[in-house]
Amino acid sequence: MTMEINLKVIKAQPHHNFWVEQIGEIDTKVKAVDCAICATGLVTVSNLKNRKCKPIFSRSICPQCGFLTLSRGPSDIWMRDYYDNRWDEKRPDLANQHDQLSNQFPLQYLKRVEGGKPEKEQNILDVGAGYGMAIRAFIKDGYKNIFAIEHSIKRASHIRKTFDIPAEHCSLEDFLSSATFAKSGRFDYIYLWHVFEHMTDVKTNLGILYDLLADDGHIFIAVPNFHRESFIRLSHSPVHQHAFSANNLFLFVQDAGFKVKIVDQGYNTGGLILVGQKKQICVDSDCAPLRFTQQEIARKILRDLDLDSGYNPWKANEPFLLKLFDARPTNACILKTQFRGGGFGHLMHLLERLSRNHMKLPDFSMMVEFDEFNPKVRDYIYDYTCTKLIPENCQLPVVNFIYADGRVPIWLK
Repeated sequence: MTMEINLKVIKAQPHHNFWVEQIGEIDTKVKAVDCAICATGLVTVSNLKNRKCKPIFSRSICPQCGFLTLSRGPSDIWMRDYYDNRWDEKRPDLANQHDQLSNQFPLQYLKRVEGGKPEKEQNILDVGAGYGMAIRAFIKDGYKNIFAIEHSIKRASHIRKTFDIPAEHCSLEDFLSSATFAKSGRFDYIYLWHVFEHMTDVKTNLGILYDLLADDGHIFIAVPNFHRESFIRLSHSPVHQHAFSANNLFLFVQDAGFKVKIVDQGYNTGGLILVGQKKQICVDSDCAPLRFTQQEIARKILRDLDLDSGYNPWKANEPFLLKLFDARPTNACILKTQFRGGGFGHLMHLLERLSRNHMKLPDFSMMVEFDEFNPKVRDYIYDYTCTKLIPENCQLPVVNFIYADGRVPIWLK
């Protein structure tokens, strides 16, 4: 039997990089029923409910591969309007800030898997280029054949003016018929820096990316790691439509026809990085990361509720806080199963020391209390969170955030 955790929200305060918009049923739609990676039926793990307890915004997970996705959320029209017109509205100085920065990661990983062409002649495509932080690194290193796709009109214009390179404001599908693609031809290297998780139809888009690559070309995908993202934040934000772990991203890219050459989930990479090479015939990839068990996924969700931090189980019917802290050791413990040797033990020691010193972000996410307080639910959360007694055959919990209005808040950035 599925355990439902009904939390009545008294106050919601997003992290400082986020703002809140209210969304109602008319603006949302069912977005996914089956897993985009392995086609298994999805299981709901979080809902934002209105005062009538009707789900408006939902996240679901694949019980087979652990792929987390937005199963009910803003319509495609709503999302397009957000990206085209409102994405940077509340951050007017963002372009100036990014003009001072350079993202070296895509360049560094290209050098690790350099193709057959002389280095500076690589044909490169930046998908979701933002304000061009990675483009700046490539140009400074001497690369000349660089092209960009950007969903924001403002950002695409900024790239053209700043770097004098072709930057299309269009979808991946439309790019295939663009004048830029007719000029560029296929690409030796395509990179997506924290863009793939924003795409609605990742399966179709991954196929298009495969077609855009030249034979033996490489794709670089950087996404947040589900096991380091806050479950509370994911429950409330439509911006990251999907959340990947190393194993399911590996399977997804390999099944699309790539040979996976690098999977990196170190703490210095800004999340999870994968590099694959386009192959015309099936080629075995390097060793896949270990798969997460349902027990580990359930533990991650419960630990992210953070009820073991100053929480008194005998006062569970009183308001308490859910904090937002992405890299705390409880999540890193799960990541440990995918590391083999190296310096991870030292990192774990450092994180545990920080935890003992009560390192927390200054802003809490939400003040909540149990709705229709149930001691059984309280004990389920508290015991499994604090003593790690989650059984191997456990069911994934469903966390319902219940709001007192007809509309529910979603967090944007």
